[in-house]
Order: sequence, then C-alpha cells, then structure tokens
Amino acid sequence: MNLLIYNQFVLKVLRRLSLEYNRLYRFRSLRRVINRKIEKNDQTIDKKKFYNILTYAIGDFSLLEFSNIDNKVKNDIILWANQTLEHQFDYLGSGLVKVHPIDWHSDFKTGFSWPKGKFYRKYVEVDLSNDADVKVPRELSRCHHLLWLGETYLFTKDEKYAKEIIFEIENWIDENPLMYSINWCCAMDVSIRAINWIYAVNMIMESPNVTDNFIKILYRSLFEHGFFIYNNLEKGIPYSNNHYASDLVGLLFLSQIFPENNYSKKWWNFALPEFYKEVREQVLPSGVHFEKSISYHRLMTELFAYSFLLLKRIDGCVPIDVEYRIKSMFDFVAHYTKPNGLAPTISDNDDGRLLPFYKYDLRDHRYLLSLAALIHEPKYKYYMNECAIDNFFLYGKDSNKKYRQINSTVNVLLSSYHQDAGFAILRNNDVYLFVANGGLGEYDNPTIKPLGTHTHADLLSFELSVGENDVLVDPGAYIYTANAKANIEFRSTKKHNTIAIDGRNQYNLDEKNVFAGSDFPFPRSLFIAQQNDFAICQGEYQMLTGNDDKLKHQRTFYLYSNAPLLKIEDRIKTTGNHEMEMFFHLAPEMNIYPKSNSVCTIYNDAVDVEMSIECTNELKMKIKDDTVSPSYGILTQSKTLIVYSEFANEINITTNIKWGKKGK
Repeated sequence: MNLLIYNQFVLKVLRRLSLEYNRLYRFRSLRRVINRKIEKNDQTIDKKKFYNILTYAIGDFSLLEFSNIDNKVKNDIILWANQTLEHQFDYLGSGLVKVHPIDWHSDFKTGFSWPKGKFYRKYVEVDLSNDADVKVPRELSRCHHLLWLGETYLFTKDEKYAKEIIFEIENWIDENPLMYSINWCCAMDVSIRAINWIYAVNMIMESPNVTDNFIKILYRSLFEHGFFIYNNLEKGIPYSNNHYASDLVGLLFLSQIFPENNYSKKWWNFALPEFYKEVREQVLPSGVHFEKSISYHRLMTELFAYSFLLLKRIDGCVPIDVEYRIKSMFDFVAHYTKPNGLAPTISDNDDGRLLPFYKYDLRDHRYLLSLAALIHEPKYKYYMNECAIDNFFLYGKDSNKKYRQINSTVNVLLSSYHQDAGFAILRNNDVYLFVANGGLGEYDNPTIKPLGTHTHADLLSFELSVGENDVLVDPGAYIYTANAKANIEFRSTKKHNTIAIDGRNQYNLDEKNVFAGSDFPFPRSLFIAQQNDFAICQGEYQMLTGNDDKLKHQRTFYLYSNAPLLKIEDRIKTTGNHEMEMFFHLAPEMNIYPKSNSVCTIYNDAVDVEMSIECTNELKMKIKDDTVSPSYGILTQSKTLIVYSEFANEINITTNIKWGKKGK
C-alpha cells in the first residue's frame, strides 16, 4: 500500500471514529458532557470578563471613531440593519425576502425546509431531484447580517440594534441544539458563524442589554461551536481546501475566547501549526490560491489575512514564509483588479465571505487592498482613497489615522504572469486582458484521481476590458446544487471565451455530481514575453476527441503597445472531420452589430470595438441571447457571439480586435 492510499485509509478510519464518537451524544445528555468541559470557566464568566477577553483578542470596538466614514457607507449599513430588524434578508440571489419569524432551517428562495431536531449526519443535504439549495439556510446561519446591526449600534447607540443581535443569537441557539439541525452539517459554516457572533457581540458590549446571563448562554454556545469543529474537521488527503482552512481559522479565534480552558488549548495547539501548513500548501508561490477561482481567492485572503492580524495582535510569531504567502495574496488581488475596480469572474463563485462589514459588489475586492495598504504595501491606497470600514475592526482604532498618512500615488501595474496557476494578465494604457489556462485546481498529482471541485472547462479563455469598459467577460458560475443543469452549463466550454470542438466540453461534466468531472485535459504551457511593439501570451492544451484521437489547441495573444490592437491566433490540430465553435461572451452593457460573417462591432456609449476574424475555411457568425452571472444565484441578460466552421485535421484562425473611444 503506497503512502497516499495509506493516508486516505487512515483519514477515513479517523472520520468514522469521530462520527461514532459524536453519535454517542444521541444516547446521553450532551449538555452534561459540554458542561464538564467548560464548567470551570462557565461559572466565572460574566460581561466584564468577556469584554476583557474580546478586547485582547480582536480589539476594543468602543474606542472606534467613525466620523470620517463616508456617509454612503454609513447610510447603507443602517439601511441593511433596519431591514434585518424587519427580518428581511437578501442572500445568494434571493432578493429582499421577509422571513418572519426567522426560519433557520429553510431555503426561503423555494420554501423547502429541512426538519428540525435531526442528528446532523441523518440529513440529506443535497437532493438533485428538487431545486432546494442547502446553502441558503447555512448562509443565513452564518449571521453576517448581525455585523450591520452591530455597526449601526456603534453609529447610533440605539438599543434596538443590540436587542436584535441578542434576540437572534438566543433564538438560533434555541432552534439549533448542538449537532441537531441542518446548520451543524458543515464545520466551515460553524466556524464562520462563531467568528461573526464574536465580532457582532463585541460591537454591542457597552449596551446594558448585554447581561451576564446572555454572556453565559453565548459563551457556552461558542464552546459548543469549537467542540464541534474540532471533532468534525474537513481535512482532505493529500490536499485540503477552503473548508478545512475555515475550520482552522474558527479554532484559532475560538481558542482565544477560552484562554484558561485546557480543552480549547488543544484547539490552539492543533490549529496553529496546521494553519501554517495550509497557508504553505494552499497559496501558490505566485500568490494565487490553489483552487484557481478568483472568488475563492478573495475568501481565502480574508481567512488567512484576518487570522494573520489576530496572531499579530496577540503577539504571535508568524513564520516569515507564511507572512510572505499571505501578503502575496494581496498582490494577486491588485494584479487581477480591472481598471473599473472589479474582479474577473474566473471559475466557481458562491459569494463566500468571512466578515462582510460592508456589502460590496461581489466583484469588488478593493477593500482587501485598503487593508493591504496598512499592513503590506502603501501604494495600494490608490485603489481606495478613504480607509475601508473593514480596517477599523481588523486593524484597530489607529487605522484611519495611519491610512490618512499614506501618500496616495498612481499605481501603474504591469503585466503579470502566474505560471503555477496558469494565469496571465496583460496590460497597457488602454487594455486589460486576463488569460486562463490553469486547468485543475490544487496541484496536479498523477497519483490521485482528479475531481475538479471548482474547475470550469475554460482552458485558453479570457476576459477583455478597454479602459473602464468590460467588453468580453467570463459568465461566472451562477449556482451549485439547486440547479445541476444550470451549474453544468456555466462550467461548460461553450460558456467561456474559448473554442469547443464538436460541441464537446474540454472535460466530462456530470449532472449527478456537480463538483466532479473526468478526462481532464492538462494544459501544456502558458507564458508571456515582451517584444518591442507588443506583448505575447501563449498557451496550449491537449485533449481526446470522441474517437480517442488527440486534439491540440494553441492560442497566442498579441497585445500591441503602439496601436489599439489585440490579435489572437488559434491553431487546432487533430485528425478527421470536425466542427468548431468559437465563443465570445459580451459584458451585459455591450451591444453588437454584425457587418458580415467575419466582422462585427461591439459597442456601448463610451467605446467601439471592431472584431474581424480571418480563416481559410468558411466561417459563419451568429449572435445569441444569453446570460452572465455576476453573483451567486443572479442572472443578467447579455449577448454571445458564436463563430462556426467545419474543418479537417487542422484549422488556423486569426481574430483582430481593434478599439476606439466614441467620437474619435
């Protein structure tokens, strides 16, 4: 038995033992077991002691001064807080929905409910035969909305916001006994919920409604959260992912809440070295998170960076290489941020956040660069002139003063190459071009069967912006298990700016398991080079066709510096007769006007983009009404240009894209 198989076997055995251990709580008083583990601290905890614990771990929020916060930011947060008072929630594309009384167990988008009071391993979490989305009750139970109540309390000192936080936490605890609801099925969600509770309650510690009795209830439940996480770790072999990292982050924060408890010391002693290990494994040397999704990179940057700040606050010694990897994640955020301030929507997206102190557009990651300006690279202030409200709670009361002292200079980013991720970003004064040829997330490992959890069939796809105008975009991910057919569509090759042969995807997609695939093509190369007049980006991959013949697709981008021109050369080699479809997904705000079977104009009120396609084979062009997804569960109408041709053995295509501003 090789080492990898042995490790997988051991992991399965440990998980089984942990499950059987947890099952014991069905036959005896779980409360008594938890009481024995926490009773020494539980008897002495009160509001004052808990305040001191929170102040040490995450800061004294009563000292924060918000007079310099932008009025729009304040007003938005107050609006969201008032909606929360009315139990109106907007999660995962639901739109604003009133859920009163709060139902922590239902998908309020469809009305489907998971029964209360069942042991967490007895639930059928995902049933592809219906359209229910288990992410909805879990997202609601992450309790992000409590942050907006807490912030509004700090702005206004109105007790109704503190009362609502207390009510919702107590209500959640009553409705979700430990291990007995759908909201205990995923340790990642348990971790995120606990951290949001900690921050939200710290915002209202001055309130007289925060009583010793409430603190005892909260304290006990937070211990239950840590207890559950430690006994339900989402560890993977040979590599873990964002779930396991979230588990570890939860244990790091929670262990600080119980500084004198021997059991929580086990959490810390286990989680800290594992956290360092996961940073080293999950962050590629170029700074990209190894699942190769821009949305998950944002989430992982929050998880790792916010934990880094926790460690620095309590005088933890963070290894230099770990600190470097975390800071390199900020650098990648700067590299992929487009001139309009938004991020591309490469690969999967579930809107995941750790601590959303403000509901930014899910494609706007510049708040991370505002934090980076304080802890890493001052030049990143260029992206946000005002200190992001997140910094007040993460960096501390001096964040605004220090931020104002940073000299804001123009940050001119050059093209960047992330070879280990298969990403390249080309820039000049006019254009932003993101090229993806990354293939499978995590590390390519020939000894294990690849699953491609968050992998899209998007090799050699790209996004293009001219100035601040998105022209061609990745359509995003839309949804997961609630609609398997739609999930497969958004992962498919035809839903990306690349080429599909004979209508096939670049790998096999299966509606019975939306997080798996097979027969993955592995990209052979992606590189960039600079010539006198243009930058070059070239990549290729190989895959099997229906007759088990090999197909090679090579795509080369030429971005000219002395002319408004992007040239794309596609070379496809295989055997036999085939059909080729080349897809160009337009940004929702762009219109398209066809001039012939090979020429069209893509335009909006600010820019005209002419696209001409050259090929020795006959081409046909059609425009399709389509959709893109800027955020989980949301569809926006758009147009897609499809160029079609038949060929035998080989085909070469050249696409010329030229642009100009309106009136010039």
